[in-house]
Amino acid sequence: MGLYKAFSKTQDWTIEEQLEHGIRYLDIRLGTNEKTSEEDINQLYVVHDIITCVDIKNDVARALKLSDVFDICINFLTKHDQETIIIAIKDDNIKSEKIQKSLGKIIEKATLLNQNKITDTKLYSDFFYKKDKIPLLQEVKGKIVVLSRKKIQISDERNLGTLVEIPNMGECRNYPHSSCCPRFNDLDIRIQDNYNLDATEKWRITVDMFDNNVQLCNNKYDYKSTINFMNMAEMDTSNAATILNDIFDASIEQSANYVNNRLTEYIIKNPEKIRNYWFIMDYPNTDSIRAIYQSNDPNKTEFQNNKAEVDNWFQFAWTDVKYFISLAPVETIFDIIENIFKRNGNNAIPCLQRKITNAGNEIIKTNYKCVKNNLNQWYFKSSGKGKYISII
Repeated sequence: MGLYKAFSKTQDWTIEEQLEHGIRYLDIRLGTNEKTSEEDINQLYVVHDIITCVDIKNDVARALKLSDVFDICINFLTKHDQETIIIAIKDDNIKSEKIQKSLGKIIEKATLLNQNKITDTKLYSDFFYKKDKIPLLQEVKGKIVVLSRKKIQISDERNLGTLVEIPNMGECRNYPHSSCCPRFNDLDIRIQDNYNLDATEKWRITVDMFDNNVQLCNNKYDYKSTINFMNMAEMDTSNAATILNDIFDASIEQSANYVNNRLTEYIIKNPEKIRNYWFIMDYPNTDSIRAIYQSNDPNKTEFQNNKAEVDNWFQFAWTDVKYFISLAPVETIFDIIENIFKRNGNNAIPCLQRKITNAGNEIIKTNYKCVKNNLNQWYFKSSGKGKYISII
């Protein structure tokens, strides 16, 4: 459960809670169990890589299905008919080749062709946008827009939903680097999905995109909008050589909190720089959602009277502490703890300290000597006659 939470879980909120908090883009990855080849919507589960997502109600957990996601969204739209929900669908772990080939037909049958009555005036199918082009917002109020990252064919002539290709950017592992340039698809959408960067580098490339100054890239200015994936992968299950190292890296939540806090602060100070941006986030919080929403019209009286602010500096700092400590080599931390009270005649207290190198990289310095700076140093303290170690 601990590894699941650290390296697979990306949200604390249920689908309903995400919608109620203002989320309007759901990144839905699909998988099946190994035995099924039945062409039915109820055989499609929501997954993250090899982990199946669960829906917990009344302390009972059950596997979350794609049909559940559609039902939840439709229920939301019956109460909020001016809203639009985008559902991006991707095959993450569909094991049956038969289902892979018929995926478009399976989903079409359960959505666009579904004639079940939902309200006195609307059928299930009425809640879905039926064209395969990017719509205007006024065309899709009260509807679900299904996006696909790759072609999901219904027939030789038709594809499921609207195709918005997201190129794989997994080769970008250090920024700045030429492999980290944003990509442009056929719709002139600029896309940043460098999921293998750590949180500090992810934030650096995000700011450079705001400033149209992505290093080592030929910047293009005639794009229509930007999709900025703020999420980071914290375990590469396809590469066994890196799994052990990944286990002792920052968790998804720690990395997300580091980036999301900075995004919130940046938007509040520079709302004009994020026009036509989509932000795809892990562990979004109410502050970040509110800041993004209010950036649409920062001078609006309603927003001025209820302006998003970052005023909890302690929470901000504590998020940083947890992130940077998580990056320290676990062997080093254990060595420090083991030797805390073995330094005969040496009263220095071992500590960890955040440091910026000459190259601009952020590292954790592990030494018993720290430069005095209350903002970026943390000490180990023993209690309970040596039974417990606290980081302060």
